[in-house]
Amino acid sequence: MYADEAISGRTDQRPQFRQMLADAKAGLFDVLIMDKVDRFARDRYDSAVHKRYLRKKCGIRLEYASQRIDHTPEGEMLEGLLEALAQYFSANLAKETMKGLTENALKAWHTGGRPPFGFDLEPIPGTRSKRLVINEREARVVRRIFEIIDAGGTYGDVREATRADMILLRGRPLSKNSIHDILRNEKYKGTFFVYLKGTKHQHRHEREDVIRIPGAIPAIVPPEVFDRVQAKLSGRSHAERARSKAKRVYLLSGKVYCGKCGHAMVARYGYSKNKVRHDYYMCGLKARSKECDAKTVRQGYLDAVVLTALREKVFSPEGRTAVTDHLEKVLQERRRQADGSRRNASEGRMPVSSWRSRRVKSLSPAKVPWSGCSSRRHRLSSSSTTVRPSARCLFRPARGLAAT
Repeated sequence: MYADEAISGRTDQRPQFRQMLADAKAGLFDVLIMDKVDRFARDRYDSAVHKRYLRKKCGIRLEYASQRIDHTPEGEMLEGLLEALAQYFSANLAKETMKGLTENALKAWHTGGRPPFGFDLEPIPGTRSKRLVINEREARVVRRIFEIIDAGGTYGDVREATRADMILLRGRPLSKNSIHDILRNEKYKGTFFVYLKGTKHQHRHEREDVIRIPGAIPAIVPPEVFDRVQAKLSGRSHAERARSKAKRVYLLSGKVYCGKCGHAMVARYGYSKNKVRHDYYMCGLKARSKECDAKTVRQGYLDAVVLTALREKVFSPEGRTAVTDHLEKVLQERRRQADGSRRNASEGRMPVSSWRSRRVKSLSPAKVPWSGCSSRRHRLSSSSTTVRPSARCLFRPARGLAAT
């Protein structure tokens, strides 16, 4: 059985629906039974595409338990009408739900979900809706968090303070993300807001699908304190982005090698709890696949060791002399190798008569008539006395002999 609970049928990106298509392609079943037409999809395009795929490509027969739809032209027409009605009902339901959500939001009533930390829900008499009221016990924690950040503290300071007081957020210690969400939530300064589309994590962008009503709910934090904290958080984020984008020169990246596996070491960096950047070199194999257990080396330490060695062994008077002597030895060795190559090439030459007799004898008399070679032999005899046996000059006479 394939069942996608609490997922709209207006999309085909449903886990169990995708699994059903994969199983059909694998040939795991021959018949797909649904309760009604709208259980397959509530989008006519998705319904037509996927049903055609199941029927034509996979050979699957589709059956409905609560609707009598046969495999005739009339049945296909009825199926299409029911699919159109299913799409209409789904779209109309979404429209009515959005209208109700908007009406509740304009009244600053709770629109669903769990209330923010520091608030509780209170039923509104005469309705089924609820509104936000302050939970004083949790509100004290929220105020403490804003006070620490307003005084120049960090997320780490907030976590230490809340951990010392055994403060939990829904049974868990406050994390960096939960602290960030608290500090960015406008409801704590009394502004009620609802995103009609998308998610709350898109708050960094200017959006038109938001209802925002200042002063509509009780404020836990004074608006001026909230605004000061927002300014400090924005300044920190800009500074952190600037630090992360700043170019850093690593002198030895790709030039030093791991002492355990021999792979080139690469540059990496990270931040401590106090937001201090630390640069280091890591084995390239360890960075890619964690297959090497070599320890990282701090950039400052390794750069200092290499630069000190260069000053002492290369750039000092004794070092310059040693480098010059080494280069002279290398040049002399290369000259000897070049002279040996020239001698070998000179010794590799052979007389034309010897080379000519070899080439002529290698030709098959059955393929090249001997009478056609006589004139060519006389011309070769009157040519130079030596010839370099390169591939270019060896094959050219052979083509000429064969064409005679």
